[in-house]
Amino acid sequence: MPTQNRNYAQPRRRGYAFPKVAATWADTRNAHPAVAAAIHALAGPHRPAEAIWANPSPAEAGHVCMAISDYILQGDIEPESDCLYPWGGGSASLIVKWP
Repeated sequence: MPTQNRNYAQPRRRGYAFPKVAATWADTRNAHPAVAAAIHALAGPHRPAEAIWANPSPAEAGHVCMAISDYILQGDIEPESDCLYPWGGGSASLIVKWP
């Protein structure tokens, strides 16, 4: 029976989907494209993306932050130098710290 050697790094599993979102969706809401992708990854029939964007629960906002961190670690997006990812609708931004 083969054994696993713990000295070799295992590929990191994706935590959140990275859906393709029309650029106009993020642009018209003044949201960062990564925020738009994370919102759409969380959305479903029970809670559409527009509802999450307009009035996120604390849990949804937390998942968006975690999804953006995942996108950075997966190489889907480059991290912002100031760690700010605009949510849109005024001065609301997410601060995403990543390792």
